Amino acid sequence: MNYLEDTYKIVSYIEDNIDKDIYINDVIQFTQLSKFHFIRIFKALTGITVNEYIRRRKLSKAACELVETKKAIIDIATFYGYGSQAAFTRAFKDMYGLTPKAYRVSKRHFANLDQVVFSEAILYNKRNEDEIKPSFIEMQKMTIVGMQYKGNNENREIPKLWSRFVPRAAEIKNALNGGLGYGYETYTEDSKGNGEFTYIAGIEAECRDIVPQGMVSIEIPANRYAVFPISSIIDDVPQIIKRIYSKLLFDLKLEPCDTYDFELFDESFIPNDCEAKHCLYIPIK
Repeated sequence: MNYLEDTYKIVSYIEDNIDKDIYINDVIQFTQLSKFHFIRIFKALTGITVNEYIRRRKLSKAACELVETKKAIIDIATFYGYGSQAAFTRAFKDMYGLTPKAYRVSKRHFANLDQVVFSEAILYNKRNEDEIKPSFIEMQKMTIVGMQYKGNNENREIPKLWSRFVPRAAEIKNALNGGLGYGYETYTEDSKGNGEFTYIAGIEAECRDIVPQGMVSIEIPANRYAVFPISSIIDDVPQIIKRIYSKLLFDLKLEPCDTYDFELFDESFIPNDCEAKHCLYIPIK
């Protein structure tokens, strides 16, 4: 699978339908990736979520029309999908710091978000001399029991989730492989491309029958995985995962499958220890 070709088709679709309501399920028809892995890769390549890219492109197009045409502001707002001039004004001011009327009076373009252009050179520029080399493993299905978070981790909720879960891990009476922690991440069917995801901090359990109060269980299917070692410096983790999804999978011609990935922490894991490592497991075809 060529991620660049798929993403180019998606960006072209967005441009061709910029005057319409565009949803995540409209664009994933152009890729064989699951919604989870598509959202991951798109954000890694562009730096923003699908929804944010669409929103900014609409406002950038609207900004051009404000300066270059004499169309009424309400007509521009309606064309780009805003139900009222007030809603358009709020969104426009949030992005540009000016109302549409003030922007038009200025008669000059501020920074716009241009259509993303992808090439292999862009991926090449993402290279890092210290490349991460994955290993590969087959794993049987397993059950994870733990505590769940839904959101976009804006306020570092995931470390806080682990802080709440670890003292309660002993409540899981049917636990297996003591000392191994799983950070399971997925996007649910109602994910709209805005960066929100579901995360479970947990451990492996014998079955899903016994779940302590305030916890959930999930069954991870049998799969083949690419296993990427990751630094345990917490602030570095998002950038490393971004590089894996934006470049390394592409370089290695690996095609993600299914709708999740997970981080695995063994008993030697120490947060922010320069010598410590943990691993990201990505299911692949």
